[in-house]
Amino acid sequence: MKNNLLSSFVVAMILSAFAIPITSYAGGIISPSRINKGKVIIAKGIDTGVKFIHIDESAAIPNNASYRNATYKIDLHVNGKYALSALAIALPEELSVGGVEDTDAAGNPIAGNASINGKKVAIAFNSPINTESYLEIHLKNVSARWNRSNTWLLPVSVKLDGISDEIPLSLARIQTYGH
Repeated sequence: MKNNLLSSFVVAMILSAFAIPITSYAGGIISPSRINKGKVIIAKGIDTGVKFIHIDESAAIPNNASYRNATYKIDLHVNGKYALSALAIALPEELSVGGVEDTDAAGNPIAGNASINGKKVAIAFNSPINTESYLEIHLKNVSARWNRSNTWLLPVSVKLDGISDEIPLSLARIQTYGH
């Protein structure tokens, strides 16, 4: 029994040693010039050519779950072909938000209309946010129904200039910790 288990483990390790470099090479992650004498060097910062708005960072300030007036921060990088005209953040049932503030990377306020309708935060910008810009969204006076550690996943969607539909973007992950 032990020999069968051990031999199965050895076979699995040998197969995985060959499978990882081959699948990486097939996926375009490793170029032939990066394979050198059996050592595989994985390329960092590969440019896939795809550019789109994305979340750079999200955090709770402070990240103490029992704090009643926390600020949840979501940093966006506006990137790609289209400018950003509106943004929406869906809130879990257990969270309540007192206000919204949006600024550029330098901390200057961005003109727009922010509203909290039930469990959705909506921001419509007066003029579209150009590409290659950074945007910070601050959800102010956030409180949770209970004060225990949790990982909050807030769905973020955007409206782009020239496109009428709302496009789901990503999940902002906010981690809070217990007492």
